[in-house]
Amino acid sequence: MSYSWYWLCLWPLIAVRLAGGQVAEAVENGRQLLASPQQRLPFELESLIQTAIAAWERGEPQLARGTLGEAVELAQRVRYA
Repeated sequence: MSYSWYWLCLWPLIAVRLAGGQVAEAVENGRQLLASPQQRLPFELESLIQTAIAAWERGEPQLARGTLGEAVELAQRVRYA
């Protein structure tokens, strides 16, 4: 998606997919959060998403799920989601 505000839609989508056990899809949405031209996220959020993606790529879906869950919670606390 080439819209710079698309990230606004991704946070709730990640949360719903995690709640539904769709970790692969949630990770893909996390990748989209980091893609250009999306708004740059605060360091802590970006770091959590990168950690979740790396965990998924290493074959650690539970760690990816947990880390993305932490990212969603942080995003809600800082009013990004």
